Amino acid sequence: MINIFLLWFSIYFGYCFGSDFKYCLILLLTSLQKYAGKTVYEFLGVPYAKEPIGKRRFTPPLPFEKEDWDDEPYYNATYVRNGCYQNTRDFPLPGFNWTHPSSIAEHCLHVNIWKSASPNGGVLVVFFDVLHMRGSGTLDELNGGYLAAKTDLIVITVSYRLSIFGFGYLGEDGKYLTGNTGLLDQQMSLQWVYENIDKFGGDGKKITIAGFGSASTLATAHLFSTKSHKYFSSIFASSESITSMWSYNSREVAEKATRDVAYRVGCTNKTDYDIYKCLLKANPYKLAVAAEDLMFRGNFPFQYGFNVINYDNVFFNGNLITKIKNRKMKEDFIFFGSKSKYIGALYLAMFSDKYDFGFKTEGIFTNISYSSFKISYSQFKIFMSKINKHLGLKDYELKLIYEKYVDVKKIKKIKDFKSIIVKIVSDIYFNVGMEKFVYDLSYEHLSKKTYFYEFVRTSSGDRSRFPEWVLPRPGSEMEYFFGNPFTMSYKYNKKFIKLDQRVSYKMMMMMKSFVTTGKPGSKWYGFSTSSKNVFIVGDNNYCKDKSKKVSKTSVYTDKIKSLIQILPKEFNLQI
Repeated sequence: MINIFLLWFSIYFGYCFGSDFKYCLILLLTSLQKYAGKTVYEFLGVPYAKEPIGKRRFTPPLPFEKEDWDDEPYYNATYVRNGCYQNTRDFPLPGFNWTHPSSIAEHCLHVNIWKSASPNGGVLVVFFDVLHMRGSGTLDELNGGYLAAKTDLIVITVSYRLSIFGFGYLGEDGKYLTGNTGLLDQQMSLQWVYENIDKFGGDGKKITIAGFGSASTLATAHLFSTKSHKYFSSIFASSESITSMWSYNSREVAEKATRDVAYRVGCTNKTDYDIYKCLLKANPYKLAVAAEDLMFRGNFPFQYGFNVINYDNVFFNGNLITKIKNRKMKEDFIFFGSKSKYIGALYLAMFSDKYDFGFKTEGIFTNISYSSFKISYSQFKIFMSKINKHLGLKDYELKLIYEKYVDVKKIKKIKDFKSIIVKIVSDIYFNVGMEKFVYDLSYEHLSKKTYFYEFVRTSSGDRSRFPEWVLPRPGSEMEYFFGNPFTMSYKYNKKFIKLDQRVSYKMMMMMKSFVTTGKPGSKWYGFSTSSKNVFIVGDNNYCKDKSKKVSKTSVYTDKIKSLIQILPKEFNLQI
């Protein structure tokens, strides 16, 4: 039973935890806000698990219980709480400083909920992070009020543990740090939503997980965790999936990284138990900074120790690689995915040895001077040798990759190999994994339906900050879904803001249709291995309601197929 009592601009909203009615006395104090001229109820900073503090810093989450509430008769859900611990200094990618929250703390396992006065039952649960190091459900860019107002979806953003707190591993079989704790946080948030969403007017059978940024890999990871299966019916993943070879590490790599961070913060004890006890007492911000510093020692954006581990006894309950190979995954779901053709461009800045192959930056953590350099043929060969440190390919295999991107007959005419490097990074680290994942879902009938599109829209604000060859910027897709051109118009060029808003509105409607009907729109066709229907989203045709399909040869091409045969199943990492 829902108890609603109006009080000025606030309401008391009663709901239960799970099916145990002894918890039904809990009330949420929330606020009424106006978005797009509609009233939206905001429930901010609602806890879905016990605070991971003290001895629980690294442990799997525990359910939130009534006794965990304060003595107050209600919970004040009128303001956002802290994001989880992470480094808050400037990020090395320009335009990405918004990715960390304004305040951080260890008591951070919260959800934020937005609902209109007449929700249609559809539920969108959003995960977002950058390299599992930064991100939060509390970011202004993820304010779900406008999206809820325009779509009548119930929009939920989730904060979960990152870095060493969410993905550290220590001890035999993870005795002290289990690994994949961040995934367990997500899983508990999904369980909380599934058990309580009806109190907010949502339908537990219409829950869609949406993964943006690196969290796309985490969202798709839930397909391979049996416990997660009943908590959602569909998935949206932006550009990445858990089946990509960079999306997970071995336990050995994660443990080495954990020990490295422990050493950096002064936990030099001899036994695992003593290291663990020391880590529990260590300054959490120093742990976050040390973990990120470790990441940037790697040679590529994804070569850090704090990632999903491919074998555990807590989330996958087995070997992820084996599950992927044997298709041991959720089957009764609908998949909606996207790709961004040159997504790898911005990530060149993350290469720690980028200077060796001619990539230039100004300062340590300042804007990248993208337009002021060229990469020569000799530097390109250095780049190829650098990527092979982690690919571990034989000379002839590396040559095969080289020949797929360089026309040997025209090599003397190529003045700048920058664009070729961008294509290689985009394909190897993003497109190969995502396109194969989508192809396999369709070919083996693993999903009930699969939809796929290529995002090509460059925001008007980004055009003034970046050269053309790095666009569209990773992350801008999410901003359109959340209506940022309407709510944060100052980020966009006034001359073109109406076009940005039109794209944003159409993308919000696309998400509404997918969550509520299982199809992004009436004109959409499912992806199949024969037709390869892939829509273009964000170009002029899209804005004019004339969406067109990409040609059949543009997705899962012979080039992508051959790369799959050449590339290893996982990286040869050295921390």
